[in-house]
Amino acid sequence: MKNTTKSFLFGALAGVVLLVVLLVVGGVGFYWLMIKPMQKEMSGELRAPQLPSSQEYSFGGLELTRLSGKRYDSSILSGKVVLINAWAIWCPPCVAELPNLVSLRDKTQTNANVIVLCVSDMERDKQASFIKKKGYPEDMFLHSSSIMKEFGKRGIPATYIFDKKQRVIFHDVGAAKWDDNSVVEFLNELGRK
Repeated sequence: MKNTTKSFLFGALAGVVLLVVLLVVGGVGFYWLMIKPMQKEMSGELRAPQLPSSQEYSFGGLELTRLSGKRYDSSILSGKVVLINAWAIWCPPCVAELPNLVSLRDKTQTNANVIVLCVSDMERDKQASFIKKKGYPEDMFLHSSSIMKEFGKRGIPATYIFDKKQRVIFHDVGAAKWDDNSVVEFLNELGRK
């Protein structure tokens, strides 16, 4: 009877030790594969996007509204190079890259043929409050109830660059350092063509 009890206790102890080892190994693996890359993206160490893509898509009929509620005249976009970023407040990588998008807009603002827009489907009031709190320029932030259907299918943040013929020439999903000089030069060059 004592041998049976000892072997049962030994087996139980071995099972507990094995379980602890598996949990530790699994936890460490989860941290390095999932958490660490997300922390890097959100810590300001954003990467420059890979430019350009040779894929072309037709520009969808996106209805845009200013945060004030007034309709955005999309004819303004005709004949321009347009960068549209689909984002949301609840998305940490989206929020992390917003300062880079504002900086990109500032760096390309002298080129009348380049427009940088950040578009979300969240409630306009919540978006406007967030933008005002952060001190971002309201004119580059728009609302569209169909932005995620059109541009957020693969996840957000999703960024699309349209040429002057309103064809998508580049798209990227994930946070990026959009104010990198390579992006500024790429957009300005497209705007000059």
